[in-house]
Amino acid sequence: MTAALPAPQRAAFLAVIDDVASRYARDPWDLEIARARATFDGLRGQVYDDEAVFDDHMAAFLDWYTVERALPDGLTPVVADLAAALEEGRGLSPEQWAIRRALGLSHRTLLELHELTPGGMRLLDLIEGGFWRIERDAPRDGLRRGEIFEGRLIPWEGGVVLGPVCWWHPSEAAPQIRTLVREASARGLRTSKLVDRLAQMRLRHTRFRNIALARIYSLDGLKGAAGPGAAGSGANR
Repeated sequence: MTAALPAPQRAAFLAVIDDVASRYARDPWDLEIARARATFDGLRGQVYDDEAVFDDHMAAFLDWYTVERALPDGLTPVVADLAAALEEGRGLSPEQWAIRRALGLSHRTLLELHELTPGGMRLLDLIEGGFWRIERDAPRDGLRRGEIFEGRLIPWEGGVVLGPVCWWHPSEAAPQIRTLVREASARGLRTSKLVDRLAQMRLRHTRFRNIALARIYSLDGLKGAAGPGAAGSGANR
């Protein structure tokens, strides 16, 4: 995992995610977060606490639960927390307000590193389409054109930044991933479901390094993927 935010701002984003997640893990939402964890593990694969990827998996879960998964009233925790803070008169700093609002406007997607620039990078959104330019503290060490990763695009201070949680796929899997994206598009499955299916494949590669990437990142991994109108898509994704 990596981040394209300055260290202090990255810490501030993670602090807000942790704060909102902890608020919406208490009664009466304690059962809700347990159900959410089961859903998340079903989407991406169950990870155990003795695995090397456990911390990354949990960071991805808290990001998803806070920003994407709708509560019974239809609001995501980060949006519900903004409304609750207004109603309660809770004292949030201007930065805490801004981060919550930015997270509420963000989207998680599959990105390809299209170009490294002197000030950052140019990214292609493989799910929604279109290019994004990341200009502030973009991760660069060891990266090459064509790398593919899962990340959250967040509107911030007049531009776009990468969120604090990113999930990089093996460089060698990029050709297979592009094929899967094309196939998913032909089947009408080029949605956030595909991002999670690819995360399952990434997890399998982490566990079974003796299996060829071409067998892991394969069309078989798309079997059973739900379309845009299937149950579980939309706000609860």
